[in-house]
Amino acid sequence: MRTVSAKGQVARLVALLLASLLLAVLTLKTLTVFPSFFVEDDAWFYLEIGYNLGTLHRSTFDGINSTSGYHLAWGGILGILSAGCSLFSSTKTLFLIVAATVYLFLGSIAAEYFGKNSIEKLVLLFFVFFSKMLMESQLLATLLLIVGYCFLKERKSRWVSAVLVLIPLVRIDAIIMMAPLAIYYLTQRDYRTFTRFCVPVALGTAVHFLLMFLLFGRLASVASLNKAYWLGQWGVGEVIRYNLTGYMRYKVGVFFVLLCLSVAGAATARHRPERIRALLLIAGPALFVVFHILMNAGLRDWYLSPALFLFALVLLRCGGKAPRRAFLLVVCMLVLRETRAAYFFYADDAATLRTERVHLFLDQVRNIVPEDEAIYQVDGSGFTGFFARRKIVNGDGLVNSYGYLDRLKADNLRTYLKDCNIRYVITTEPVDGKTLLDFHGLRLTTDDADRVADSGLRERYQSFMLWRVRKSYFDGL
Repeated sequence: MRTVSAKGQVARLVALLLASLLLAVLTLKTLTVFPSFFVEDDAWFYLEIGYNLGTLHRSTFDGINSTSGYHLAWGGILGILSAGCSLFSSTKTLFLIVAATVYLFLGSIAAEYFGKNSIEKLVLLFFVFFSKMLMESQLLATLLLIVGYCFLKERKSRWVSAVLVLIPLVRIDAIIMMAPLAIYYLTQRDYRTFTRFCVPVALGTAVHFLLMFLLFGRLASVASLNKAYWLGQWGVGEVIRYNLTGYMRYKVGVFFVLLCLSVAGAATARHRPERIRALLLIAGPALFVVFHILMNAGLRDWYLSPALFLFALVLLRCGGKAPRRAFLLVVCMLVLRETRAAYFFYADDAATLRTERVHLFLDQVRNIVPEDEAIYQVDGSGFTGFFARRKIVNGDGLVNSYGYLDRLKADNLRTYLKDCNIRYVITTEPVDGKTLLDFHGLRLTTDDADRVADSGLRERYQSFMLWRVRKSYFDGL
């Protein structure tokens, strides 16, 4: 990275911020369609919790139950942004624009500061959008690029220690990526650098667990406990099969292709110490992704994001010509594929109709359900939770309470609607027969509820229907 004066750096950052704001405004409509090409439901979990942190001053998704189902740093940043926006307006549109601006700003920093020329910057910018948006992944990737660059080039920076403290707060499991780097310093008997590296990571880890205990009374988040429960239900073999052959097979395939290219790039570095450092830098994110392929039944695009950025860093900064050219060719192919898919996704009349119907459905929900009433929803509750402006109780438990997770694990949700006085339910599956819900003891049929709103869609996870539970259902319980 070139040496630039302090005023030049400030001007550079201001320009990136303004460009990010403009892009956020221009892409706002694209980001808010359902289903979205760039945003998954989990991002709306984050945004709704962040909005509530800033406006309700509570860690809650539904406005009723407290939750720890998010990573602290990104959730905290969103809470600060929400609090700042609420000084001017409580509208979620302003908050969403500001949150998207910050996300894109982090991505533009990664592209501007770690790409040597226009092509490299465009490659890094492509990865900002490739792994879905508005999750904690871009913050983590940008921080890891700072650490990775300094490690790769043996540069010393006053920012590295602060970054190392932040990494466990962004994702506690990201400390896996730090292990190979720490081992390198230890094997080099550079105990001073080893200590300077490990102490900030340990401090960030300690702060993470201290905050978890003080805020939620537990060391593990409800989301991580939920995923551990599903791992126990599925088993490692089933999780691996799902991740390698299911929804994520394309992105996992891209990960392994780029991993092989980055290893080839590291092997072609000019000097042996640089080759070793490059291989160890690759090893961290590779271990992180493989761990989640083996253990996480909820593997999604953003788990791969930090690895893709670090692979690009190695290939662009120390790889030989052949691996670098192969990498750029692969990225060009990915750009063509993703651009073509995005174009047909947004140009498709059926997709436009789906979006219109979903937003009309949300208008119906607001007209039918009183503001003080709660709605229970298992799948797709992030989107409706953010846009419906009603209390959507998350049924899968990822952003619900520890008490709810205990009931879910015990298959003890049979009386949940009655216990919580919830009279409305949203389903997202086409109704086949009489069953509306059959989820961990909670069973609801067409005899138990009246359909009061319908999106008119029949695709799985998009067939939004609002049901009012009959009094006879509660009397029967």
